[in-house]
Amino acid sequence: MGPLDNSEIAAAFAELALLCELDGQPRHRAAVFRRAGRALSGLPAPIPAMLEDGRLAQTPGVGAGVLERVGELLSEGRMRELDELGARVGPGPRELVRLRGLGPAGVRRLRRDAEVEDLEGLKAALESGALLELRGWGEAKVARLAEALAQHLEYRGALPRAKALATVRAIEALARARNLEGQCVGGLARGHALVRGARWLVDDLEAWREVLEASGRVTGTWSKRGAITSAPGPGGMRLELLARDPSWPAHELIARTGDAAFAEALRSRVQARGGEGEGFAEWGLSEIPVERREGAEIVERAARGEDLTALEAEDLRGDMHMHTHESDGRDDARAMAEGARALGLDYIAITEHSKHLSIANGLDEARLHAQVEKLRALQGEFSDLQILAGIEVDILPDGSLDLDPDLLASLDWVVASVHTHTQMPGEAMLARVQAAMASGVVDCIGHPTGRRPGQRPAFDLDMEALIASAREHEVALECNGGPNRMDLSDEHCAAAAEAGVPIVVSTDAHAAAHLGRFEFALSMVRRAGLRREQVLNAGELDNLRARRRARKRGVSVAVPTDGATGGSADFDVEAAHAWTIDAAAPSLRVPERSRAAAPEPAPAPEPEPAPQPEPAPQPEPAPQPEPAPQPEPAPQPEPAPQPEPAPQPEPAPQPEPQPIPVPSPKPDPAPTPRPDPLPEPEPTPIPAPAPAPKPEPEPVAIPAPEPVTPDDVPMMGESELAGVAAELRAEPRGEAIKARLKAFVAAPHSDPELREELARVHEDPKRLAISLLMGASFPRG
Repeated sequence: MGPLDNSEIAAAFAELALLCELDGQPRHRAAVFRRAGRALSGLPAPIPAMLEDGRLAQTPGVGAGVLERVGELLSEGRMRELDELGARVGPGPRELVRLRGLGPAGVRRLRRDAEVEDLEGLKAALESGALLELRGWGEAKVARLAEALAQHLEYRGALPRAKALATVRAIEALARARNLEGQCVGGLARGHALVRGARWLVDDLEAWREVLEASGRVTGTWSKRGAITSAPGPGGMRLELLARDPSWPAHELIARTGDAAFAEALRSRVQARGGEGEGFAEWGLSEIPVERREGAEIVERAARGEDLTALEAEDLRGDMHMHTHESDGRDDARAMAEGARALGLDYIAITEHSKHLSIANGLDEARLHAQVEKLRALQGEFSDLQILAGIEVDILPDGSLDLDPDLLASLDWVVASVHTHTQMPGEAMLARVQAAMASGVVDCIGHPTGRRPGQRPAFDLDMEALIASAREHEVALECNGGPNRMDLSDEHCAAAAEAGVPIVVSTDAHAAAHLGRFEFALSMVRRAGLRREQVLNAGELDNLRARRRARKRGVSVAVPTDGATGGSADFDVEAAHAWTIDAAAPSLRVPERSRAAAPEPAPAPEPEPAPQPEPAPQPEPAPQPEPAPQPEPAPQPEPAPQPEPAPQPEPAPQPEPQPIPVPSPKPDPAPTPRPDPLPEPEPTPIPAPAPAPKPEPEPVAIPAPEPVTPDDVPMMGESELAGVAAELRAEPRGEAIKARLKAFVAAPHSDPELREELARVHEDPKRLAISLLMGASFPRG
């Protein structure tokens, strides 16, 4: 087997954490392994080199036990503990846990109470109505599980692009080491977000078979289908080899890179012209990018001489969506700026999460204002890179934004996104996003459909109506390049651009190492046929500023003050950290562009305090004591003890539980025609007003949790996640949470790895809180 790369080692620890949960082991062990996996996936250098020079031992989240397991993986290519746990748990539960909304605790309960061990057993239990007989499994919950099963079965045997690329690139690295030549073709090469296999055109079939077997990724026996030799690979994907015939003409090689309809149309075109020529021009066709080699229509358009070229990585001038360690990123703003400058970018926008996303350490008004000042000061160190102060603000369920609109209006760039309450009905979700667009302070809607290829479908949204609203309010739509998002899809990118709505291509980077990895978003916009003039951040920064200045109309969005808007039982934790799941692809370095043709942009000056007009009077919330800086919580009267809820009576016996049908998968949407170019707006300057203070929202009383021993660190389910998020909102700066964490740090633990991890972070309870929350566990003692 070939050497393991960083992403594979990180994935091994993520799998180990999951198996620990499925096996019912103490939850803090899973949290440690999961955090180690995230740390290993974001390292700046290969793990063997960092292990040798000692840097790996200094990495937060990598303790002695993790180092020992890493050494085992590097020396033996396997981890005995992982193999033993995998054999004990079995493949069925490992597939069940992938169902949306189930989780390891749900899988353990299904196995214990319903004797469900795999997907087939779950389907039978749903169809027979057996799950409705279990306590706590009502019709709504069972219906959601049936829908999740139907979605999973639709995606079964397919892999998200990022995971498939990790396998393909590891195999190709081994082939290069043996001086073997081959070309990857098929849906993976054409930029599909979801693939069921990988195919190579190769010169030496037997040598390539040896490479695939040596890679350790062939999980079954070889089979032969015509000229194609294939074997099963990771996650059910097929690994296929097709011997390249030396006698094939040039057009036959290109035909093999497209789908069947494209190949037939191209062959017919070339044969009609006598079968000669070595390229598109000699066949009377305009160039067809590989991502667009699907269907006969594209050949007809090329025959008409249409320009089918699409956006290239070097066309992108800025990255408008990224996070630093001020919220849930890993690096500081300076590291992100230095990384962007090294890539040759002209501008970036720092867009932390906002306060509603407390689980991601989102910024409130005070923290955001402080960060803006830091970014203005940092700008003075970068004469060749413009650093925009922005935010990724949450769109709340009622369509309002969770930060002061006057402060949002003073920023350079505002992305508005949906992260919670993702199961809203279509009409409500559409109205929610449209209200954010109408605010006048939003520049772009982030990951607009919320999809996660292979894991979760898009929101129930009328995209035609959404695109029409974006055009009306002059709001761009993002094509988010997070490897687990790739949102918008290629069809929606094409529809938006055709309607005159510009696209923003972003990485959603959570570390400097993620910058420049535009390829996951590029695959979508290239399949859609978008050109440079249709992508907002492929143009000059002045154009972006002019759009923002023209759009702000003084419309304000009410800031909720009832304390009921934070957290949600359906918060998408994993998608918020898409880059940390599987960022296996190498960075796509943006070539350095000559800046001689244009004057060097001047650094943004430090904003001077300017008198602000008095805002319109807002309704005053209930009077609250003014907290001093770093206050002790003001004494509050003890809440009246709540009586224990009366036990619910057992439901009346039903003659026969009604089975829950598993829905059929929906057909794929039809492709959208190629969009027309957008004119770039005229640049105009933009002022930077200072934020106006807003009153703190009224706290919501959260009952104290029951005492639990420190070693009992339970899995945090969806309802508990909502409660913790609410508690973080209700307490000023999360003081109650911090106190509980400090007590947890001080408590004795038998696990040496956990003790070592706690020793690393005990000085910063806030970071510990985020680490434990994102590890899906939380101390309650």
